[in-house]
Amino acid sequence: MIEQTKDLDFLVLQVNSFQLEGTEFFRPAVAVLMNLARDEAERYVDPADYVRANARLFRNQQAFDWAVVQSEALVRLRELDVVVPGKVITSARRIRRRIFFWIAVCS
Repeated sequence: MIEQTKDLDFLVLQVNSFQLEGTEFFRPAVAVLMNLARDEAERYVDPADYVRANARLFRNQQAFDWAVVQSEALVRLRELDVVVPGKVITSARRIRRRIFFWIAVCS
């Protein structure tokens, strides 16, 4: 995929905890974690393992990158002492109406 998209200014990906387990060099300039709903309960016996797998989304971020994290998910990350190196923006736990937003990463 990298070879096919190398001329793009940005690329939007959706990744799950299972995919994040195998990442080593993945570093999103903007990472969005919307929730930590246990969709894969059979894979992760310990809920903390599920949170840590999702936290790999932020693992390679730098201080100038952005992390948009749902507020309840951020609490769970902090309970496990997960460091989010990027600039953190929280989103509300419950949103009464749909809010659409664009994230653009410009070079």
